[in-house]
Amino acid sequence: MIQAFNIPVPFGTSAGLVGAALIVIILRSPWGAVLVLTPVILVQGLFFGDGGLTVLGANILNMGVIAGFTGFYIYKLAKPLGKLPRALVGGFFAGLLSLVVTSAAVAVEMWLAGTFPLVEGLIFMTFYHAVVGVVEGIMTMVGCVLLMVLRSQRKSQKSKDISL
Repeated sequence: MIQAFNIPVPFGTSAGLVGAALIVIILRSPWGAVLVLTPVILVQGLFFGDGGLTVLGANILNMGVIAGFTGFYIYKLAKPLGKLPRALVGGFFAGLLSLVVTSAAVAVEMWLAGTFPLVEGLIFMTFYHAVVGVVEGIMTMVGCVLLMVLRSQRKSQKSKDISL
């Protein structure tokens, strides 16, 4: 439940790790984050008081849809780089930018709701999430490299099974 670890951001919100980019890379679908994060967000709201039921839809939209699609397409942009550079560069920026783009969306949503100043909210939200996003990017990058190694081992094992 590393996602439940939050860093306070001015104006009454927080920054934390999400993991949406790694989820969509593992599941190879931008909808994977919605599928996996919806029950996680629900459990956090019901049992840990993190977020809550009144913002369940907004949290699913932001952490599932926006972060998931951002991470998926940033990683997809890195495909021409090759396997290892894609895992390193694409994985890092998918994790980092999935948080930063989502934080900007939250700032705009809260401003539209009248609970957040727009300019200051965007500055604080994107700055704090960029700092946390570096950790998210590193974790996503490491996950991508491990996934690449595991997938290559599985392919080599299948070819050995066929040759027997």
